[in-house]
Amino acid sequence: YTDGAVDFAGESVSFDWSIGADWAIRDTPLVLGVAYVDAAQDVAPPGAFNPTSATLLGTVTAYF
Repeated sequence: YTDGAVDFAGESVSFDWSIGADWAIRDTPLVLGVAYVDAAQDVAPPGAFNPTSATLLGTVTAYF
């Protein structure tokens, strides 16, 4: 949630969200993750670059 001048929607209020899961690989220092990230409002017209469009994000983390 953003309440201020730095938002994409133009009304100084913005809300984004995500849902994801992590999987620790047994006997290794690796954790794999996947998340779906979206924002409450799309700000670009169709066909234009949209900084608030939804995306699927994958991560690999190593703990030592």
